[in-house]
Amino acid sequence: EGQDGKKVLFWYSRGYSQISFLFGLPPQSAAVYETLPIFLQAYSKPEYKPDVALIYGAQPENTNLDPEIARFVSDWNGQFAYPRLIYATFADFFRYLDKHYGNTLPTYKGDMGSYWEDGVGSDAYYTAQDRQNQNAILAAEVLSTVSHVVSPHLIPPKNEINDIWRDIELYSEHTWTASPSVRQPESEQATKQLEEKNDMVGHARIQIEDVTDRALSQLVDQIHVPAGTLVAFNALNWKRSALVETDLDEDDELVDLTTGLPVQLETLFHKDHFKHVRFLTGDIPAVGYKCFAIKVQGHSDPGKPLLNGTPVIENQYYKITVNKTKGTIESIIDKQIHRELVEQSSKYSFGEYLYVTGGDGNTKMIHAFQDLPRAELTIHRAEKSTYLGTRRTPWGQVMEFSSSDLNTPAINLEVLLYDEQKKIEFRYHVQKDYTTAKEAVYFAFPVAVSSPTFAYASQQGWVDPAKDMFKGASLEWFSIQRWMAVRDAGLTVGIVPLDAPLACFGDINRGEWPKDFRPRSSTLFSYAMNNYWFVNYRAGQGGDFTFRYTLTSADHLDPASLSRVGWESMEPVELDRVVKQDKIGDPDRPLPASGMSFLTISAPNIVLVTWKMAEDSHGTILRLKETAGHDTEATIRIFGKDNYSVSLCDAVEDTLRSLPVAQNQFRVQFHPNEVLTIRVAP
Repeated sequence: EGQDGKKVLFWYSRGYSQISFLFGLPPQSAAVYETLPIFLQAYSKPEYKPDVALIYGAQPENTNLDPEIARFVSDWNGQFAYPRLIYATFADFFRYLDKHYGNTLPTYKGDMGSYWEDGVGSDAYYTAQDRQNQNAILAAEVLSTVSHVVSPHLIPPKNEINDIWRDIELYSEHTWTASPSVRQPESEQATKQLEEKNDMVGHARIQIEDVTDRALSQLVDQIHVPAGTLVAFNALNWKRSALVETDLDEDDELVDLTTGLPVQLETLFHKDHFKHVRFLTGDIPAVGYKCFAIKVQGHSDPGKPLLNGTPVIENQYYKITVNKTKGTIESIIDKQIHRELVEQSSKYSFGEYLYVTGGDGNTKMIHAFQDLPRAELTIHRAEKSTYLGTRRTPWGQVMEFSSSDLNTPAINLEVLLYDEQKKIEFRYHVQKDYTTAKEAVYFAFPVAVSSPTFAYASQQGWVDPAKDMFKGASLEWFSIQRWMAVRDAGLTVGIVPLDAPLACFGDINRGEWPKDFRPRSSTLFSYAMNNYWFVNYRAGQGGDFTFRYTLTSADHLDPASLSRVGWESMEPVELDRVVKQDKIGDPDRPLPASGMSFLTISAPNIVLVTWKMAEDSHGTILRLKETAGHDTEATIRIFGKDNYSVSLCDAVEDTLRSLPVAQNQFRVQFHPNEVLTIRVAP
């Protein structure tokens, strides 16, 4: 049973290619006498109701297909009356179970945790890009659909979008390479497989940019603005202010066409008569846009302000204090709830980079076999930590730090404190040396809570690893979607890991395979890199890496608010500069220069995951997700669209029932953590 209360038939198999393991290759009847009774022992207990069991898979991958497998079942059944063997698809098997035993099967509820997923840490650079692609394509889908809603003759490029999703899925699939990749990392096979795997990330990114630029150009053509305008688009279903970057000519300034006020720019660098700037957009409407006029200022921007040595920065939400001697963050006070966020007794400083050696050889870092030795790990803490200073920006303040560590010559950290938003950003730029020796990289965030309770966002809801995990699940590392958190009765600290999807709670991964989740501390660890696997992944990694984290806090756990911070942090605001080739003059167009929204949702706990063209091209599809964990009724309004029908569909877009539409809006009922699919059609 899922977190939304819906159920699916499920079979757990201890492994794959079970026919070969049980009967040999080619399968031998003599082997069946020995192995099948042992296999069936697990299904001979009174609580197991069905009269069938699944033997999953014929033979291992990357082996020659054995023709004897095709004859084995008929040969066996011709000799013996029991047990009968049947070749079947999964659909055949589950259909039989549902028909004969569906009402008698037990229901289980929980999370299976992560196992092989830790391999994504072996390719942190491309994994971070793939994580960005996963969010950027959602924004591109929404943007393409909006341009279609505005101009129905413009159809989003379905084939290109499908290509993007295929690249994303294939990169995320667990095998990076074949089995020799770790022991033969410089072999032609390993290098070519990695080249192909990582090319999926770059290819998807280029295609996402193409789809986004095309859709933005189509939308901007319908906005009443001339060339020399910058347009920002927000694909989320609530208004948001985002920190964005773009290039401008050295004498340019921006004017917000919603407010009529100049935009305060931060110049990140200035060269060759242009400047790369960063600025806050101000509120962009939900699933909508706003515009900025590009004006010639007449004098050059002075550039980035110099750092000063101020050890304390604060806004209305937080006060951050630096230990200048140690070059570390000493304290973070949440001023709204009067709580210290940094655990003062921790052995780690807040946001510290940790490099871990050890785990070579055949240890329990990968397999939970009790006869394997425990890995001997050594944690190397950052050295030469230096506080570089603070600078003021138009949108807030930035602290800078530097340090180094074993095999890590440079660790540069920017801490961003916003004037008007309750969040702190940590941006690491890491230069790391290549090695094939076993290693791992973590970022530690020790939080000042007593009796810590941890939680993290999964694909559909959120999980407390102390009570929501199945028996046997991995409890040392977890796959994080949009946030992780630790809390006590009066404080919750949530962190969004933008680039690194793995995390550990209370301690680093030591390969201990505990049966119960009993955290040793209140520290959130981002598990950024590892190369522990002996097959299928990169043997080592080096180069320049970026890891970003967004922190927020409150007096209690609010999954819906944490989800919003996660979506805002990870899904980009898209920018388009209208140039002279786009428009001549300032022709009349239907959309206002002051900006507008194309879709709104009344409930703050409902997220628009995507808005896409229907697979059968009949209308568009809204994918909506409840994030707070409670029943909700939401009103959805689509602007600029009339005379349409709305249908509730299943996940593959088959219609379940129609929903009434009145005054360009309709209501939808959500169960806790439910994902719904809605078709909007003429």
